Amino acid sequence: MRDIGIKKICKVLKNDVSAETLEQIVDVLLQDGEASMGNNSDSDDTENIDLMKWLGEIITFDRFSLTVRLLDATLLNRVIAWLDAYSGDGAADIQLIRESFMP
Repeated sequence: MRDIGIKKICKVLKNDVSAETLEQIVDVLLQDGEASMGNNSDSDDTENIDLMKWLGEIITFDRFSLTVRLLDATLLNRVIAWLDAYSGDGAADIQLIRESFMP
């Protein structure tokens, strides 16, 4: 996903993404985001995906508000837990993303 880039992936998925595909994408992003939170090495930070940026794009997908209701509750709880633990900039974005992923 990092190699293809957020713009290309989101352009393809923006209009039509299934719940299963969205679930897989969010899971992969969370795995990277959770790994980067536990990693204190600054040298690896450039290799990590900007999860906040991705989540911000994902919530703009067509029918996201419907599709998110079909996602696994455990996955949604992981997103909320990651957002709660996030210590970067963008408090307004965090709240919007959090509300979008709330079950």
